[in-house]
Amino acid sequence: MVVAAMAVGEGANSSPFDAIRMADDRGEYWMARELMKPLGYDRWENFRDSIERARQACHNSGQGEENHFFVTSRNKPGQTKGRGRPAEDVRLTRYACYLVAMNGDPGKAEIAAAQTYFAIQTVRAEQQLPALPVLAPVPASPAPHDLIAANLQVLRQFLDNLAAVCDQQRELSRQQAELASRVGTVEESAERANRVAKAALDVGNSNYGTLSVLGWARLHNRDLTRDEAAKHGRRLTARCQRLGIDTPKIRDSRFGLVGVYPEKVVDEYFAELDAKPDPARLF
Repeated sequence: MVVAAMAVGEGANSSPFDAIRMADDRGEYWMARELMKPLGYDRWENFRDSIERARQACHNSGQGEENHFFVTSRNKPGQTKGRGRPAEDVRLTRYACYLVAMNGDPGKAEIAAAQTYFAIQTVRAEQQLPALPVLAPVPASPAPHDLIAANLQVLRQFLDNLAAVCDQQRELSRQQAELASRVGTVEESAERANRVAKAALDVGNSNYGTLSVLGWARLHNRDLTRDEAAKHGRRLTARCQRLGIDTPKIRDSRFGLVGVYPEKVVDEYFAELDAKPDPARLF
């Protein structure tokens, strides 16, 4: 759907760059011939040099220049449509305008104002920062001290608001990271509890504090043959007897009677095997 271009200036007290800002279905833009006057240029030929430098800077930065600089043409003010040669013009995005200002004549006061405007507007659009402050217009002659002080106060307030927004964003990022860490811990604990329950049910035991050798192997994703499980079971039974721990037996539908042992004792037993592997005991 094509949306007609429309001016989106923000009122009489807004920046002169706001007054000539346009928007359509492709977003906001500025026409170069309308932008050249607020930038202090009287001749299109001189201003076009700045546009070409900006276009080259856009290309060197890896940005698609065709997305930011669109050459077009339109009738000059007062020119009758269809008569005379249309004047060349360039549709510029906000980023393109910023590059044009950065590549403009540094001796022009208007260029400095444009650099500030488009830099802050770009940051605002990307991070939803506070509104750009409206400064009192600076006359051609040296500004009175009270006017300079008033503008500095407005800028100081804007920077304070900017810092507050940045602090809020950092705190939000910290809270999100902390929440993600907590969710991960809860999920990990739930997964382990689920695996312990499955391992216990694998040997028909409802007491999750004790495990059979086969249940422990399933919990830790280890493969054991029946003979290997029996060998480890005998060793664990002997260890529990030395520790004075009772080792009851329960009936498993696949392996008959199997012993169950405190999970801590089984963990310690296999940890010792892993720390000092003995070829005769490896499985």
